[in-house]
Amino acid sequence: MELREKRVVVIGGSSGVGLALASAAAREGAKVLIAGRCVEKLAGARERLGGKVATYPLDVTQETEIERFFSRVGTLDHLVTSLGGALEGPISVLSEDRVQGLFEKRFWGQHRSARHAAPRIVSGGSITFISGDAAARPAPGRSAEAAADGAIAALCGTLALELAPVRVNTLCLGSTPAAGSFRVNEEAAEAALFFLCNSLATGIVLPLADGARSV
Repeated sequence: MELREKRVVVIGGSSGVGLALASAAAREGAKVLIAGRCVEKLAGARERLGGKVATYPLDVTQETEIERFFSRVGTLDHLVTSLGGALEGPISVLSEDRVQGLFEKRFWGQHRSARHAAPRIVSGGSITFISGDAAARPAPGRSAEAAADGAIAALCGTLALELAPVRVNTLCLGSTPAAGSFRVNEEAAEAALFFLCNSLATGIVLPLADGARSV
């Protein structure tokens, strides 16, 4: 499946893996729209990509903004959500408000985006969540991140069945010393690009951890 002339929306695409994916999709001839909260980062992303992408300011914690955003976008082929957020510490010191704050962006932002985009995605199109690997690689102090990442993984499998023939996949990025580097961003973007282009890929939760795995 080619991306030429396909409409690709990348939420959280002004930096990191999201930006690398937006760049890769634009090179493939896709019509790319990057959305994110920081106007300065959006402007920088557009300049970096030579004006080959459109940008739109969006706060994923505000459902009315997301609804308005997708109403303006209209029909699309692919949605990618790359929403981070970190919260580490023993459960005894993590307040409910802080954990809810993590979920607000890392889980609910992706959930809201998928919910409002789904009716507008063409048959055979896709949704790709970009999440972390805390659920797959348990570690002390990562209970909040593990819960959020596990929720995204569970959502992925259910939506792959519920939204078919729209495909739904998740890319789980590991926390390694190389995470966030140019090489890792580019290689993670290649994996996400596979989800967009492969018509058989759906319901997949793919961990990428730079070779690091728990045993």
